[in-house]
Amino acid sequence: MDSKKYEIYCRFSALGKKVIQASSLDDAIQIAESDEKVEFDDIVRVMEPCKVDQKLSHEVIEDDSEEPHNIEFKNWGSE
Repeated sequence: MDSKKYEIYCRFSALGKKVIQASSLDDAIQIAESDEKVEFDDIVRVMEPCKVDQKLSHEVIEDDSEEPHNIEFKNWGSE
């Protein structure tokens, strides 16, 4: 059987660690909870199984051709 590569996107709950500089623990908690783009320093533990996002997941298409791609680069003002 031929195996293919698939890029799978999952949504899950996890316990993450983030170091936040603040004047108090309450301020740090408020910053963490209001941060829309949380970037964790470490993911400590995944809390539940992965739920696959069907819309984002797809087969990986690999371009194995050895022919070089012709890309034309132009400098600004060259025309």
